[in-house]
Amino acid sequence: MDAGDVALVGAVAAVLGAAVGAGGAIASSFVAGRQQTKSQNEHWRRQVRRDAYVAFMVNVSQVITGLVDAKQHFAVGQPPSDALKEAVQHTDNPLTAAQQAASVIVLEGPRTVAKTSGGLVRALHWWRKVLRGATDPDCDDAPDVQLRAAHDAVVRKMGQFSVEAAEALQRLG
Repeated sequence: MDAGDVALVGAVAAVLGAAVGAGGAIASSFVAGRQQTKSQNEHWRRQVRRDAYVAFMVNVSQVITGLVDAKQHFAVGQPPSDALKEAVQHTDNPLTAAQQAASVIVLEGPRTVAKTSGGLVRALHWWRKVLRGATDPDCDDAPDVQLRAAHDAVVRKMGQFSVEAAEALQRLG
């Protein structure tokens, strides 16, 4: 093999090495791009869930605050006063907003968090009904006992929702 052949082999090897290197770089950038897309998708999903969970919790907290304020107008054995009706009515908008956020949670999931958010909304409705004097006729408990039970159900469901929502967000990364 003379010097020309060696130079030719060297040039071919250099071209092949460059081609392999370029192919590796292209494959590497493709993999990195897919990983970045996946990471961005996960971040977007986590953000949408987080926003829905926060909107839900903020509005539920406003309803709870309003119902706690309304409770001071509650009188056992008396029909609901105008002050009580008005105080409960002030929770209409945040309750509607909480229901809308719960609808987003149903879409974004996970199912356990969606189920708990629905249970919390139902508990808030029950608490409002009891405050308005619509106690359960099949229940032997006095209205004030039913009112306390409704309040306790909301507090329990709110705690459960907080734990489940935090766990769902942690699972997303």
